Amino acid sequence: MAIRLCSYNIEWFNHLFNANNSLKTSQAAVKQLEAIHQVLAQVNADLIGIVEAPN
Repeated sequence: MAIRLCSYNIEWFNHLFNANNSLKTSQAAVKQLEAIHQVLAQVNADLIGIVEAPN
């Protein structure tokens, strides 16, 4: 059994979160999150490491 690993450095990922680490709900942020979701769904890895993610 093989395990598929993926690392993803998502540009400007930190900008999708407020100061209290909750997701922003602006239309631009929602569109970017949907795009990230599509990429991760296509990758379909068993483990995904997000590089430079917010705290």
